[in-house]
Amino acid sequence: MQTPRLGGVAYRGPWLHDGCARSLAQTLDGSCRDVELHGVADPEQRAEIVAYLRTL
Repeated sequence: MQTPRLGGVAYRGPWLHDGCARSLAQTLDGSCRDVELHGVADPEQRAEIVAYLRTL
């Protein structure tokens, strides 16, 4: 199985296997599915991760 590279990930939405996340932030906040599956609880950490992904 080949996984896609993270370069340009900020421009390739919608995200997640079913397309439920309409923004990078939604991929981490668990708002489109169960937060236990793919959520990052700390809002500051979510913001840092999204900022990093936008630089790729």
